[in-house]
Amino acid sequence: MSELQQTTDELRERIDRDEPTWRDVISGADDHWSARDVRAELVGDVRAEIDAIEESDPDLAQRYRAHAHPRRDDRNGQWHD
Repeated sequence: MSELQQTTDELRERIDRDEPTWRDVISGADDHWSARDVRAELVGDVRAEIDAIEESDPDLAQRYRAHAHPRRDDRNGQWHD
């Protein structure tokens, strides 16, 4: 079993026990290692998609970047508006 699969299995079991909610996981309120790992994976996937879209549409990239700014504690390249 891969490390990512173990991580998602752990998180799924915790959610099934109502320990965190998905909102807790995504918002960062859940600081369990499984939530941190899944958040990092999701952020990386979303960042890769945004990068691909920006590369294919420079006008969209310019408009997007005009309304978004990096977070000060950014370690994964996240952007928010």
